[in-house]
Amino acid sequence: MLIPSRSSNRCAHSPTAGLGRTETIWLLVLSVAVVLTILGSLNADRRGRDLRETQDELRYLAGQISFALSRDPNQGETWPDALHGEGALPKGLVESQSLASVLPEHVFLPDDPHGHAYSLRRTGPRAWILAASDANGQLFPLDQTDALHAAREAETALDIRLP
Repeated sequence: MLIPSRSSNRCAHSPTAGLGRTETIWLLVLSVAVVLTILGSLNADRRGRDLRETQDELRYLAGQISFALSRDPNQGETWPDALHGEGALPKGLVESQSLASVLPEHVFLPDDPHGHAYSLRRTGPRAWILAASDANGQLFPLDQTDALHAAREAETALDIRLP
């Protein structure tokens, strides 16, 4: 309902309804800022998710490998010094055989979130290290103690030892 006014050409509705140019630009800038904030948080979530997935798969593989080593009559002494799982071979892993050659058939061999294989390398007569490569597929050398320590801290490298 329109409210009558003294002036006959005045009306309760503005003749220019809608957003002005300044309001439209502000709305567009704020919308872009919100979208960029959401996308930035998704990338952080993706990195965290990939790390958690890698840690979970390494724990699973460590359990399967420990069980297979305990069931092996030679306790892994006849196993090759370097083994790898499914996926693209990481850079830095030479002369490696598949983990499927020493594990039972029913064991699932996952690849890491970047499509690279997990590696199992002998560090002693009854000691192994199970590790994931970085996002670029680079595997750290075992003689680099700083890289090994950092991988252990991030839980992307696990020690497997037999008593």
